[in-house]
Amino acid sequence: MKNAPGRRNNCARELGPRARGGGIGAGALRRVFVVAQVALALLLNKPIRFRGIYRALALIPWVMPVVAAGVVWRWIFDGGYGVLNYILYRLGFIDQYVIFLAEKAWVWPSIFVIAWWKGYPFAYAVILAGLQVIPREVYEAGEIDGTSPLTSFWHITLPLLRPVLFVLVLLETIWTANDFTSIWILTQGGPPPDYTMTLTPLVYQTYSRFDRTGYAAAIAVILMLIMMVFTVIYVRRVRADTT
Repeated sequence: MKNAPGRRNNCARELGPRARGGGIGAGALRRVFVVAQVALALLLNKPIRFRGIYRALALIPWVMPVVAAGVVWRWIFDGGYGVLNYILYRLGFIDQYVIFLAEKAWVWPSIFVIAWWKGYPFAYAVILAGLQVIPREVYEAGEIDGTSPLTSFWHITLPLLRPVLFVLVLLETIWTANDFTSIWILTQGGPPPDYTMTLTPLVYQTYSRFDRTGYAAAIAVILMLIMMVFTVIYVRRVRADTT
């Protein structure tokens, strides 16, 4: 028991960087992704040709197995023979190949791009459903008042979509925090020292590789408590929207 405070301090020091892993810039990247998802939903909500085909194609990442997708993306980002490096090099954007999944400046943006690619079909479908329940009469009233398309989006569409976007960001935050497969296939927590080792992969590594069952259980409990906070916020928001 005398060592309990020290153990708690060690735990805090070790968990702190994991809990903050990817935190710098993650909020900004998430906002960019939400904007892209809204733009896609707005585009596919327009009466364009082959709209049904485009909507079906947009759902492909959602049904693709996570492991298969991770392997494909690892090949795309590969620093030796990756197709992304080849394209950027041929176009003259880079002078030498970039090891996207091993350089600290690129690894988290790469992971977030993959997370967006995997999650955008669900997000676009939810946003599209939200767009389709907005009454047409609201837009017609705005047209009578002389609103432009941009003003109509900013003062009509976006406010009515805000509850949907709030719930969507909450769900994506929970899913991203719980993501194990993508990070483990792509980086296994690297580059050293454990730069992308978030809490979920850390639980697996601590239990299976280091055989520290108690410590792994403690991390899992901490992760569960964090997720419970987001879950409570989500449930309260849904109840508020339905009352």
